[in-house]
Amino acid sequence: MSKDKDINETTENEEEKTEETEEVAEETYDGAEDNEDNAEYSESDEEFEDDGEEELSQTDERTPKKRKGILKYIIMAVVLLVAVKWGIEYFSQDKMPETSEAELKGKIDLDTSSKYDFISFGNNVVMCNKYGVFAYNSGGKVVWQYETNLTSPVLYVCGDNLLVTDIAQSSARVFDLSGKLKNDVTFETECITASVNENGWITAILKLRGYRAQISVYDNTSKLRYSWNSANNDIITAALCKDNKTLAASQLDSSSTSEAYGIVSLFDITTDGKPHCGKNLENNLVVYMRWNGNKLLCTGSKNVFEMDKSGNENWSYSYPGELIVYNTKSDYALAFAINGNSTSSTKITKIYTVSNNGKELGNSEIEGDVKSLEVSDVIIEAVSSASIITLRKNASVKEKNSLSRDISKCCLFGSKDKVFVISGTTAEILAVK
Repeated sequence: MSKDKDINETTENEEEKTEETEEVAEETYDGAEDNEDNAEYSESDEEFEDDGEEELSQTDERTPKKRKGILKYIIMAVVLLVAVKWGIEYFSQDKMPETSEAELKGKIDLDTSSKYDFISFGNNVVMCNKYGVFAYNSGGKVVWQYETNLTSPVLYVCGDNLLVTDIAQSSARVFDLSGKLKNDVTFETECITASVNENGWITAILKLRGYRAQISVYDNTSKLRYSWNSANNDIITAALCKDNKTLAASQLDSSSTSEAYGIVSLFDITTDGKPHCGKNLENNLVVYMRWNGNKLLCTGSKNVFEMDKSGNENWSYSYPGELIVYNTKSDYALAFAINGNSTSSTKITKIYTVSNNGKELGNSEIEGDVKSLEVSDVIIEAVSSASIITLRKNASVKEKNSLSRDISKCCLFGSKDKVFVISGTTAEILAVK
């Protein structure tokens, strides 16, 4: 037994030594591998030092490729974002917004038993009736007034000048933005129509026995400066340039019986006063004209065009259909309502907007008749059947405000978010978006 015990102990001791030997061998092997790795690292360092320029060259070749790849993805992302934004704007403009009820902001009781007129002037809306001239702010308060007896008033605005012409009484007055009277003229004969320029000079078209009409120009001191009698043609409208020298007049050629032939004539009122140049219009008649600096904008029955002081045409835009109403008083955009493709049950009106150099900006279809267009320096308002439609510069519809009654005209306040309308014997101030 003792021998077996000794043998077992000896065997266990030998196994323990064997395990220790194997552990030492593994440690020695690991150490050798570490030494080999260190040697490899040393060789790599030497190779790097020897071939540094070659490695640097390869790195330089890879870097631009990586940069080009990154730049490519950035450009693609920017293009995608722009496309998404454009698509949102495009489809949101084409889509007709939901109709909302116009919010009533104020009411004004009026006497509309006689003839009246109203127009945007500065930040206010000016109304005139048989009692005089009244300027209302967007809160419905009268900010200035001029009491006088008016029988058949017509309002006209040019810059900071408001012209109040009483057709029946053959008189005209000019007011500034604060309501100060700047000019007061009584004509010798019956007045057909009148206009004012930026300097407060009045141009009147008068009836004259033995002639078709007379054009008379009064300076800002009410002094008559010029007159010209038309023996053969009717005078439709006239406008004096800011230079107080160049006069433009639209005439109807009365010699033609089958077609309406218009004539635009230019005068120098400081010389002999006779027309020195002009433009003949075939089957077209200019119904409104205004000066924009030295350029004359003419709105006709068939097209709108611009002329210089020498009678040369700068550009022309022909209407794509029958003209219903127009507003060409603002440089923001020229707006035209044209008969659309109506059916027996639905009336369609197309609204076109044109820039002040004759380029079409856009168009949109409106269901129903468009009775008037109001154009400010930031927005366009179209009055349709019991609604006021707000349009952008490209004629796309921004907002549609419904009304519980029918109106024929609206005027914007200076804030551009409220309009002045008349319904029956009440003037209302409505909020529009």
